[in-house]
Amino acid sequence: MKNITKIEKLAEALIKVDNSGPDCKITITEFDKIKSDKELVFILTGSEKAMYWDDFKAKLIDYQFSHFNFKWYKGKGQSGTIILDTITLSSEIGEEIAKQIMSEGRKEGFLTEIVEEFLKGLYSYLNNCKFDKKNIDLSDVKDGFTSTINSKNERYKFSTRSNKFQLGISQYSFHSGNDKDEYELGVIIEEDLRKVLQLEKIWHKQEKRTLGKYQNVDFEGYRISRNLGGDEIEVINIELKPTNKIEAVSDAISQSINYKEKSQKTYIAIPLFDPRNFYDTIRFNNFVKLCVENQVGIITIYIDPETNTYSNLDIVLEAPRREIQNFKIINEILQSDKREYCILCRKIVKTNDRIQDCGWPAKEICMKDSFEKMAAKQLLGTDLSQPSNL
Repeated sequence: MKNITKIEKLAEALIKVDNSGPDCKITITEFDKIKSDKELVFILTGSEKAMYWDDFKAKLIDYQFSHFNFKWYKGKGQSGTIILDTITLSSEIGEEIAKQIMSEGRKEGFLTEIVEEFLKGLYSYLNNCKFDKKNIDLSDVKDGFTSTINSKNERYKFSTRSNKFQLGISQYSFHSGNDKDEYELGVIIEEDLRKVLQLEKIWHKQEKRTLGKYQNVDFEGYRISRNLGGDEIEVINIELKPTNKIEAVSDAISQSINYKEKSQKTYIAIPLFDPRNFYDTIRFNNFVKLCVENQVGIITIYIDPETNTYSNLDIVLEAPRREIQNFKIINEILQSDKREYCILCRKIVKTNDRIQDCGWPAKEICMKDSFEKMAAKQLLGTDLSQPSNL
């Protein structure tokens, strides 16, 4: 807590020198009263040498700005006062406070309140001076506060546009025990992906990659919307990352954007990537905005970071549907699942059992099957005058 102690020691010195009714100003009269106190002058200026008023002002302004980010300015005239203008507290202050309250088990609070609690002397002086707290910059404190991580891989994060903080998980990476972390995580979540996205079929394609980094999808699946006017197929691609590090999230979004021509919907799936669990609220909101702009959905994977145990997953941002013109992709996906699109009944049917989903059956026979049989008989010259089973 050495940085907090230094600030508090400086505040104590300021209270002693600003003794004629505290106003965050130091006058020549106030200086005359303390100039023989070498220890006090040293705390204020960093110098033990005896000095005159002008020398004192110059040294105090330079020393307190360079060592504490306290900005003073000179009033008019040779004997003019020096006035405290702004205070920028350091990131080290934020780190020290975060470490202390983590050790105390504090889960949440407000930054302004916690800083004032730890810098009681400074804030007592400033409050007595009626110093405008808008001139106290805590942005560096906030950075140091959020960069501190405890033994449980937790750090404090802030609500959007707020100084309210809460303890949450820091960066997380899934570890499978071998060098196939991404593949192993994919195996674990595959069935839940199918259920959450209501897919007819899903393919885990990470071990069958043949194209470049930005062309290979991790998961490919499809679902069928059955309507009166005919069935529709939605092809869905998913890019998986086993970690929620900033660079991994950025990479996932970049890759998924390249998949859009191959699917009606595209998602990224990332561990602990949701408003409650992600460690950087501001960046999370920026990532969500980027996904919205590029029509990419978000799936968060819930994992206990201490035990590396998966529980479930959820859709954080639904991907919008878009049209794709490459019907070859749709046909290939249907063929992979032994299905086809019937141009007669406009239904997606099983290739080896069309009647099950046929939208235009006749006497338990698929009409397309019947037409194909009739066409085959004509080609073979079969006598079609016999009664038909249609």
